[in-house]
Amino acid sequence: MKITCDVIQDLMPSYIDGILSEDSRALVEEHMGTCQECRKMLEIMKEEQGKEQARIRSSVASVAGCGILKVMQIPEAQPR
Repeated sequence: MKITCDVIQDLMPSYIDGILSEDSRALVEEHMGTCQECRKMLEIMKEEQGKEQARIRSSVASVAGCGILKVMQIPEAQPR
């Protein structure tokens, strides 16, 4: 059975996150070997994920500067 680009593209976020089963990962990689369009889409998704992670880190850093995260931290265990 031929797997369509739509199915592969549905699997791409999980592929990028490394959470696919071995069989699903193999399907994606096999398809990528023959489909330039899906390889390009994977690169775009990886770039977008990287940008989103940078936005999240920036947001967390600005919140940390406000002292909010300090309130949420668990105190370190004291030695006995």
